[in-house]
Amino acid sequence: MALAGLDIDLFKSINDTHGHAVGDMVLQRTAHALRVALRPNDVIGRVGGEAFLVLMPGASLEEAAGAAERLRAAVAAADCSDLAPGLEARISIGVTARAGADDQLEAAIKRADGAMYCAKQGGRNRVARG
Repeated sequence: MALAGLDIDLFKSINDTHGHAVGDMVLQRTAHALRVALRPNDVIGRVGGEAFLVLMPGASLEEAAGAAERLRAAVAAADCSDLAPGLEARISIGVTARAGADDQLEAAIKRADGAMYCAKQGGRNRVARG
């Protein structure tokens, strides 16, 4: 199983600049774009604020990276310009794969989270592996 941790880039700035109602709509549109772009057996959940976790049963790290790139592109293509002129949603994603039965899910989530922060530090709106 592979997994991806992601969150919306500069979300606090969206809320601060455009208000929480717009921020809520960006969250909804991001979640919709993610759901549509997922593989049929993948599972997504919001884990807090603007953060999401995607579980990808049966996926290798390579497959997860490809799926994460599709998720990233789907969110980037979502139109938010009706909410505020020039408003765009972007996400940073960290992907990892469980190394075997002894690889605890909590450890894999931490690796994905660390990779997501690497994606943010690398310029945001990208996928990083961990």
